[in-house]
Amino acid sequence: MPNDDAHSDPPMPWETESLGRVQFLLSDAKWDPDRQEVCIPSEEAGGHYPTFNSLEEFRQYLVDQYTSVWYGAAPSEGGGAVFDSMDEVDIVNEELSEYENQIESLGWEL
Repeated sequence: MPNDDAHSDPPMPWETESLGRVQFLLSDAKWDPDRQEVCIPSEEAGGHYPTFNSLEEFRQYLVDQYTSVWYGAAPSEGGGAVFDSMDEVDIVNEELSEYENQIESLGWEL
């Protein structure tokens, strides 16, 4: 029986853009174990940048960024996206797992 993964469709552009946004934010994040926080300097607005003191807040920010890019890039019809994002939390969690050491250094549990 052939491997289904070998025949899966390539990701759609909006999927790639959404994932790329989350990956960029995580790669740009500055982890501060002393303050038990993470911030994202590239997102500076008005002299302030997003800073998070809990994994839940940080995860939600990443999910919001993912869905924002998704709905901004996915084709739309009649004012709504043709394709809904359904796996954003799982995708963000998978990406966060790549940063387990940094997350644990803040005293957070993944």
